[in-house]
Amino acid sequence: MDTRAKFYDENHDLVDLRGEDDSAHFFSALLTRSDTALKTALTRIDSSVRIWASQAPLNDELAAELLQCHLPTVLRLSRQCPVEEVRSSFSKLLADLEEHGTPVPTPLYAGASSFMPTPKVQAVGSGDDQVSRLFMDAFLYDGRVSNMTQVMGDHPAYLECHIRCQHYLMHGDGPLPFEWRTMIAVLAASRHRCGVLVRVLLKDFQDQQGDSSWLRGIDHLPRKLQNLLEVNKLLAHRPWLVNHKHMEMLLQPGPDSWSMGELMHALVLLAHWHAVSGFVFGCGVNPELDMPEGHSFTCTSQSTGDRHGAASRSEQTTSAPAASSANGSNGVHRSGTAAAAVAAAAPAAIDGTIAPPTDKGVMRVASREDVGELAEKMKELNAEEEEEDSSSGEDQLTNFQQIYGGSSENGDGSTSCSGPCPEMLLPFLDEPSFSHENFAERGEGSGIHPFRLYDYCWEDHGFSLVNRLYSDIGPLLDEKFSCVASLTYNKVGDVENIDTSPFRRAVFNYIHCIKGIFHDDYSYRQVNQLVSRELKTYVKMITCFPERVTPAEFQCLDMFKPSEQVHINFLLLEARLQAELLYALRALNAYITRRS
Repeated sequence: MDTRAKFYDENHDLVDLRGEDDSAHFFSALLTRSDTALKTALTRIDSSVRIWASQAPLNDELAAELLQCHLPTVLRLSRQCPVEEVRSSFSKLLADLEEHGTPVPTPLYAGASSFMPTPKVQAVGSGDDQVSRLFMDAFLYDGRVSNMTQVMGDHPAYLECHIRCQHYLMHGDGPLPFEWRTMIAVLAASRHRCGVLVRVLLKDFQDQQGDSSWLRGIDHLPRKLQNLLEVNKLLAHRPWLVNHKHMEMLLQPGPDSWSMGELMHALVLLAHWHAVSGFVFGCGVNPELDMPEGHSFTCTSQSTGDRHGAASRSEQTTSAPAASSANGSNGVHRSGTAAAAVAAAAPAAIDGTIAPPTDKGVMRVASREDVGELAEKMKELNAEEEEEDSSSGEDQLTNFQQIYGGSSENGDGSTSCSGPCPEMLLPFLDEPSFSHENFAERGEGSGIHPFRLYDYCWEDHGFSLVNRLYSDIGPLLDEKFSCVASLTYNKVGDVENIDTSPFRRAVFNYIHCIKGIFHDDYSYRQVNQLVSRELKTYVKMITCFPERVTPAEFQCLDMFKPSEQVHINFLLLEARLQAELLYALRALNAYITRRS
């Protein structure tokens, strides 16, 4: 036995450190609502870490490795745990270690988002009780209040739906084993080079003791999972190409065949994580503090005073924008508009995180006056909607075709991804160069026509099929769709008491338009009236090429308040999710119909 694996704590009780390289296991006792259990866990963790710190200077390699493994999690919990006692205890632990010369991790990002100010994690019982409760739920479910969860914190109604749905997908009842769910999520997030998500998902996979050979890449996955790669690729980039033959290939009898329930679970997972990847990029969500891209270890030669000063400045950068969105936004100083963010240093592009600005030119900066103009247009359209729309179905279809035809002018229509793929993600990518293709350029002889919701829609067709094959997920998805459709505070910018539904519908339906989905009962002229060219470019980029977004594109949202910027990204997330599901479900339904 390696005697280094055991130390004695202050009470001369033997502390066995073997196996403590599993970070999730080491901190899992904190995931409790019991005050007594929490205090016991804090005492144990604090004691162990202090022992390792005392042994590391004595050239104890095991103790040094354990510190490197666990201190990043201590840092994250000291700042982002919804339990005040944990935050204060771990903050003191890091300060004590730093004072005694132990290298400690410091954040590389000062907040949850590089694009906008976000609310800090609140302790349970303080601030907004509903948000605090949801943060606590997220913490108990996943062991973390992720940066993405914090970005969503201004909208507790939607956040609750999102947490409930994602938890059920990943940890609730369902036909797929947990390690399969996580690997499918990795494959989905990798399509858009979303290193922020992939890092956390890979850690979850390891914490679940998944097959380590799978981490070597797609060639080492079970054949059954490899068979899913084609559908993953098509759903992410060209969902209109998914048809009954893809379903038949996956469901045909054999040792690697999928059951109907398993396939439904997998399809929902793919669509969910594709859409969530877009949200992460669209809101500039930063890497998690405990991931390699989220922190760095200080050198012992750096003075304690300097490090405390840096930490203090970091805290000021995070909290200042909460008072005034014009003064900065979590590491990207905006000086009132996102234009300044382009001139300032953008976050580094690390493993699929936020890319730096390109030199393609600066877009027109949205001004506060634009909000007033938008509000006036919405009022006019609300008044017009009280009158019967005399446009014929053919007129609506023509307008729709003009919109999706024009979408190729809003943003890059090329089919190649920008820049090299981060090395971390390459093992999980099949055909990395495969990317979005404009629906309007699919070719006249392709036989692919616009997806008409009159023939197949979520409410009348998709919901029942999902719920029949993967019970209970249907209502959770439907709850999210309904929430985002009705979510409103009856204001935009500083204009209050206004019905914003025309703008929300225009954004949602424009995303469906990009994906070739036609709403028979919608007047598409409203898209051009309410969605500016700059906003169309941003929407298309988040929907089709989210890995390319920079502060230059985000500036088109500068006329909106930060919570409204997040709200718009909710629309993008749910519209894309629904679009992918509709194509997948229609294909599966066609397979079932042909088989019967």
